[in-house]
Amino acid sequence: MPDALIIPEKIFKEMLDHCKAGYPDEACGILAGIDNRVQKIYKMTNIDASPVSYMLDSKEQFKVMKDMRKSGLAMLAIFHSHPSSAAYPSAKDIS
Repeated sequence: MPDALIIPEKIFKEMLDHCKAGYPDEACGILAGIDNRVQKIYKMTNIDASPVSYMLDSKEQFKVMKDMRKSGLAMLAIFHSHPSSAAYPSAKDIS
């Protein structure tokens, strides 16, 4: 079993605030760090602008990947909210 993802309280709060600010649409972003410890949050734009779907902006994603590489961080997770449904993995999440 892999280690649990460790998200510092400050970053967790930023993630929740970003999701609340995106309401009624889904909000999304990337959590980056080393091993299983999140060290940075990247709050991304949901270009779908939808309450039931999200898609990361590819230009933002490229900048984020470049910044992570420069900072010696790895992508640990992609997060997104479910403002109008239960939190379950969609077909897009699974793929």
